[in-house]
This record gives sequence, C-alpha cells and structure tokens, in this order.
Amino acid sequence: AEVLERHARAVQAKTSTAKVYLDYAALLRANPVGKDTPRAVLELGITVLPEATELHEALVQDHLRSGDAEKALAVAQAHANGPHAPATATALLGGLYERLGRIPQATEVFRKLAAEHPQRPDWRYKLAQLEVTGKQDTAAVTLLRGLVAERPFDAANYVALAGLASRTSATEALSVARQMAAVDG
Repeated sequence: AEVLERHARAVQAKTSTAKVYLDYAALLRANPVGKDTPRAVLELGITVLPEATELHEALVQDHLRSGDAEKALAVAQAHANGPHAPATATALLGGLYERLGRIPQATEVFRKLAAEHPQRPDWRYKLAQLEVTGKQDTAAVTLLRGLVAERPFDAANYVALAGLASRTSATEALSVARQMAAVDG
C-alpha cells in the first residue's frame, strides 16, 4: 500500500521519469485500487513525457491486451509522427505493423529506419527478416551479407543467411556455416 501511495504521489506531481509511470501502471494492473487505472497512468505519462517511447509502447500493449488493435495503432502512429519523434517511435510502429500482419507496411518502416540509421544492426536484421517474409530473398541476402561482414561475431546473422541459402543451395548454406565456424574458431 505504501509503495502504491508513493507512486501515486510521484505521478500526481508529474515526475519526469518514465519508469515511475511504468512501475505504477504495473502495480495497478496487479493490485487495482482507487480511481487510477494503468491506462490513465500511462496516458498521463505520455502527456508529461511525449518523447518517452517506453510509455507509448506500454500503452500500445495495454490496448492490444484489451483487444483494441486500432487504438494501439493510433497510439503508435501518433508517436511516430510527432514533431520530435525519436527513431525508436518509428521502430515501435514498424513492430506493431508486423505484429498485426501488415508486412508490407512494416517492411517499408524498417527500410526507412535501416537507411537513416545504419549504425543500428538490429533494425537491418529485422528488415532482412521482413524481406524474407515478403519473398524478397535477394534483398534479404544482401542485408545479411552486409551484417556478416560488419559483425562477424554475431551468430544470428550467419544462421539467418545459412537458412536462407539452404532454400536454393546446400553448398552455399554449408559455406556460410564454415564461415561462421572459422570466425567462432
């Protein structure tokens, strides 16, 4: 009860820490008390900290839990299209598109992210996965080969490339596996 009360006071004071809103929403979800709801806490947090992607993501998950994909999509789109939206907001939207089965839209979002943020291999890897799902194997191979060259100690890239290569050429898949074994040494 004391922890709930402390979080309630911090939220009422409009704290500038996203974690407080997230923790309070989680506590309320587990122990509903008073007039505050997890959704209301998250919405207040977004009002106070509009660039906090983790709050938007929690609200998206809350809407998805209640079965309202359209509201979840509206939250993610509003965050991604905000005036000072961080790149993580766009990634949130792309991930939601993927989760909702909108692969072409997710692919386009991650294609844009990969082009604008080449320093993020996780987004390029996600794009490669989406390209495979969209039957764009050539684009996926190009992305994965680039990731293998750039990050030779990341086994996931080799595994994905070998899996993709095995569809057309067992020899190519073995070559990729040998390449990985040579690096792993």
